[in-house]
Amino acid sequence: MLVGAVDGEEGMGEHGQGDPTAPMKAAVTVISCLVSLGKLSVAAATNVGMTDDELIHRIREQDAADELPAPAPPEAVAELETAVGHPMPRLLKRIYLEVADGGFGRWGEALSLTDMTYSFSDSSRLLEEYLGWRGTPNHPPSVVPLLTWGCAIWSLVDYSTPEGRMWAWDPNARCPHHGHALFPEDLTLAERFGGWLDGHSDFPKAPAGPYCTEC
Repeated sequence: MLVGAVDGEEGMGEHGQGDPTAPMKAAVTVISCLVSLGKLSVAAATNVGMTDDELIHRIREQDAADELPAPAPPEAVAELETAVGHPMPRLLKRIYLEVADGGFGRWGEALSLTDMTYSFSDSSRLLEEYLGWRGTPNHPPSVVPLLTWGCAIWSLVDYSTPEGRMWAWDPNARCPHHGHALFPEDLTLAERFGGWLDGHSDFPKAPAGPYCTEC
């Protein structure tokens, strides 16, 4: 129905001319329906069509007070990639190398590759955090921590996916003792950043069950 409207009557202007805004209006309608049905996250919906360059520009725009640290050195990225066994997703690598070595993302909590003073995070540098996570049960070695939401909730990124698929950890919602608190999200890194930048990103939502039977 919605797709047909673009090609049919809804796409025609007052005098039978094609309405150049009709495809955009139809796309907005589709996106609104998907969000209302729970098929598309708010973060994903607000980031439709945003390029990596646009995301990077917006991160820089939000740093009006020039509070972000300097970009990370390439060797720090290479060190982490060697430990993970996968390249850092392109968008994330560009942010670390072109914008800042941590301090971006939700509430400026993204981990640093090199900073040992942690003026914007209480966590260790990224490589050390990753090595700690890698030792937890059922933790895929390609999934790397990015930042904390507080209350022990974390966002992580799967380095085995070029677009950077998001994972989350929430021990408040699911048992943490056998790896059940770790779960994939139906989001990319770009979609997460879109939500953070627009100020209405949703907390990670753990899927319902199966609940731990080993505790």
